Amino acid sequence: MDLSECIMTRVSHDLAGISGALHNTVELMEMDPSFAPEATKLLKESTAFLMARLKFFRLLFGLPTAPVNTAVAANYLKTLTAPITLKGEVDSLFYLGAVFVCAHALIRGGEISISNHTVMASGQIHLDEASKMFLDGQNGSPTAQSVGAAWLAKHAKEAGISFKMRASDKMMIIEAVFP
Repeated sequence: MDLSECIMTRVSHDLAGISGALHNTVELMEMDPSFAPEATKLLKESTAFLMARLKFFRLLFGLPTAPVNTAVAANYLKTLTAPITLKGEVDSLFYLGAVFVCAHALIRGGEISISNHTVMASGQIHLDEASKMFLDGQNGSPTAQSVGAAWLAKHAKEAGISFKMRASDKMMIIEAVFP
């Protein structure tokens, strides 16, 4: 698969669960109107999650016309299964991409900090081999799991940004040098 196919696969996968929850909730309301108050709450939560993910993916993978901001990244992190806190400012597409990579490397939640051209993820880290390859500057075929790392490497190269990644089982650090 090429990068755009992997992005679509990943985005579709990440949105399918929330879309299914919305559909199921509407079906429950139709079957049992007494469920409406609880269903309304579920619909509001699921819609907020869906909007947070859509805004994040549109900003990260869409045309670079909207300003990047920390709130979009923080709201996206709230939609993930394990809690991840964000410290620092997300003020460029590079940082937004690094947050995406770090968030999916943190398998049980944790913290992502941004400061002094460094993005650091703290918690239990797991990087698949394809992601490691892209973050180490090597070429290869992206997968749906490694799409964040492949996109980050491609974006960095196109923007003239060099970066280095170091990772252990408890920490991942991406250090950037901007032009």
